[in-house]
Formats: sequence, C-alpha cells, structure tokens
Amino acid sequence: MGTRTVDQIVADVADLLHDTIKNRWTQTNLESYLNRAIIALLQSRPDANVVETDLVLVEGFEQTIPVTSDRFMDIIKNVVTPEVKRPLEVDHSYMEDLSANWIGAVPNDIVEQFSHDDRNHKRFTVYPPQPVSPGTVRILTSVIPPVVTSGNDIPVSDTWYEALLNYMLFAAYSRDYDERKVEHFSLFEHLIGVKTQADSTVTPNAQG
Repeated sequence: MGTRTVDQIVADVADLLHDTIKNRWTQTNLESYLNRAIIALLQSRPDANVVETDLVLVEGFEQTIPVTSDRFMDIIKNVVTPEVKRPLEVDHSYMEDLSANWIGAVPNDIVEQFSHDDRNHKRFTVYPPQPVSPGTVRILTSVIPPVVTSGNDIPVSDTWYEALLNYMLFAAYSRDYDERKVEHFSLFEHLIGVKTQADSTVTPNAQG
C-alpha cells in the first residue's frame, strides 16, 4: 500500500489533460482508468500487490491458492512449532520428472519442496504428499485489489505512481484515438521495465 491517494492521481492526470474541471474526462472516467492501470501493472508485476496467508493444505500433491488470491508466488514457511527448514522451490519440470516416484512417497505434513507451473497461476505442487490430516504453510500470493474510488488510497507502492499515471493518460487519449496514447503506453511499459531491472540488480526476489 502506498501513501498516494486516488484523488491525487486523478487530479494530476486531469491537470496533464488540461481538463481540471473534468469536463471531457469525468471523475468516473479517470477512476476507471486508474483501476485498469492497476490491473495492467499486476499482469506485468504480480508482486506489486502481495499478501501472506496461512493455508491449510489438502491431501496429496496438488494444492490450490485461496479464491481471494490471483497468483501463487512463494511458500514462506511451514507453520509448525518449533520451526523447520524453509521449503525449497524446484523447477516444475524437475517435479514432473520425479512424479512417477512420488506415487509411493510416504505422506508427511511438513513440506520439503514445492513447484508451480507459470501456465496455471492458481495451483502449486508440494513434496512429500500431504497426509489425510495435512499441514499448514504460509504462502505469498498476488491479489487483485478491490476497485478504488475517490477517498481511497492507491493499493500499490508509490514507486509505481508514474507508471499508473502514464497508463491513465494512455487510456484517456485512446478515447479520442489521439496519437499521444502511444507515447504514454510506451512510458508505462518503460517504467515497469526500469523498476524490474533495478529490483533484479538489488535482489532476484525483490517485491513491490
């Protein structure tokens, strides 16, 4: 969650559009553009809005994230006392190669390894398989926030403010088929790329 508000970014965009009285682009229009911008951002950077959740697993290998989440990101820990070693993420192909041997694996409620397939964002696989009375893990998932309107805070870090602003300008100019939309969409993508590169330089697991 950032410190900027919906009203701030709407005012900034209206000013850049030279429509501060919101005659051509209404408050409702601009709020809609902001919500579209947030979703577009999360499609490229799902880690821009993440939550930690304690998830009770189900029997077996295949697991599913809560319905309130959009995309699996990570397993942080087994929720047990005393704490045990953090589960190790392995390539999905590695898990598939070994899956034939897992059929006879002894179930255990402590997760040692996990993987997920980028083609199915809502599911992940754990090893060893979970028993009838499964364990609990703390997972990190990306969440699509509720629609924001006037009076709300922007639900992502302030570092994304300029990217969101440029997407809103892209959406506004698209309404009139104004060629300036191309420039602002390119800026939106560029700003996401710049931050992604900066994050990967600092740490490969950077979030937000």
